[in-house]
Amino acid sequence: MLNTTSPFDPFEFISKKRVNITSGVYSVLAITAALNIFTCPLAILLNGLVICAVKTKRYLRTKSNISLACLATTDFAVGLIVQPFVVTNFSLLFTGSSLQTMISTSVWVFSVVGQTCIAASTLHLLLMSGERYLAIKHPFAYENGLVTEARIITASGLAWICAAIVYGIRVSILPEISFVFISAVISAVVYCHVVIYKEVRRNTQQIIANQVSLAVKEKLLKNKRAFNTTVVIVLTLFLCYIPTCVWLILFISLDGENSSDVGKIAFFPITFLLFLNSSINPLIYTARTRHFRVAIFQMLTRKTLAQAEELEKKMFGANRVGVA
Repeated sequence: MLNTTSPFDPFEFISKKRVNITSGVYSVLAITAALNIFTCPLAILLNGLVICAVKTKRYLRTKSNISLACLATTDFAVGLIVQPFVVTNFSLLFTGSSLQTMISTSVWVFSVVGQTCIAASTLHLLLMSGERYLAIKHPFAYENGLVTEARIITASGLAWICAAIVYGIRVSILPEISFVFISAVISAVVYCHVVIYKEVRRNTQQIIANQVSLAVKEKLLKNKRAFNTTVVIVLTLFLCYIPTCVWLILFISLDGENSSDVGKIAFFPITFLLFLNSSINPLIYTARTRHFRVAIFQMLTRKTLAQAEELEKKMFGANRVGVA
């Protein structure tokens, strides 16, 4: 059985009170399951395309795009593993007491895998923010071997290992660990972006004053566009995570078991926002980065690069310039 203080306890709560479930609760569960069924293929397809684009298209293999692809792997895992588990749990909850052992096992696996993937996603967000921090705040060291493709991929692997260690072990203080972990990561991400914003603003003032060469100006503008893309991703993630963080704080303050039935039922639509974020992120990449759009069009239509660029130009216009 799951620990009663786990943030994912509502699945077990529902399984124990099947006989008392109202039609309203059935509706909430059914709608949440349907939303997961709809968005799950989108997360798999869109993030898979982003990963393949960065891996196969040489012009996309920049350090910033590699960090985006690493984040896309966590979103891909959410769509491939976590969301199907959610749907499976919803299906098993009302099948009868004879499957109670299977329900408990499925709930436990979802709890561990789901939290590991979400933790890995937040750590990859920190990785992406750190990469942008070094690129803009310490450009000389960044360009001279401090940040390499191999190191970014290694950092991504370490993020997965760290997430598995933190959330792969069932402990009674899991809610507190979740809150402290998320708070620490968010604080680090906010700090990176505050520093980056100040540096970008200073660089913009230099460009306005014509104090840099044309080559340096192009590089600074490219960094600014990449930073803007990162900001959109971070803000979107915050909007998706804030309701869950509020729910988690209330869960901890009410000691889990003492929280209301309505609060536990609200867990399902609230945490769906976490999974929805995995489908939104690749849309941000393609909306803001022209080269991603061209690469995806080329893979989907099997056209040449020139034909894909022409198709992108017809659909989005010639003046849309994205992050390289």
